Amino acid sequence: MFNYWMAVWPAWRDAGLPLENGPSGISSDGHFETEFDETQIIGCSELQQIIADKSAIILDARPADRFYGRAPEPRPGLKSGHMSGSQNLPASQLIEDGFMKPADALDKLFAVHGVKPDTDVIVSCGSGVTAAILALGLAIIGHRRTRLYDGSWAEWGQLPDAFICR
Repeated sequence: MFNYWMAVWPAWRDAGLPLENGPSGISSDGHFETEFDETQIIGCSELQQIIADKSAIILDARPADRFYGRAPEPRPGLKSGHMSGSQNLPASQLIEDGFMKPADALDKLFAVHGVKPDTDVIVSCGSGVTAAILALGLAIIGHRRTRLYDGSWAEWGQLPDAFICR
């Protein structure tokens, strides 16, 4: 598993950013508000329609062996494979030396998968978490037509009538 802190620590230190010793001093007295934007996610039934009419690019962030069904899924009872019409873009391809690749490199990576400014893109993964890396990469290049299928393969791989390819 990727240890983010071990990758970031040397760069932080080398940049001369502030460091502390001892307890963090983080207070729990803070207040943080979020706002849910339902336009940024997509559900299973809408995704089934998108697959049927091929109206969006679907990018799956899982490793290639899971996408192609060559490696077992970590969750019991899930089928192996991928959604019909989806493309594999492992989230690890967006990361270099523990950091997100520069925008120009991300732009080229997404272009290989047919992403253009006016293209609708759905991102997915195993559980809806790693797909957020693809969504972030798309946001970095200025793409604003991205939605995350938060059910991801954990939901899709259980459907009896899902469009599944191997």
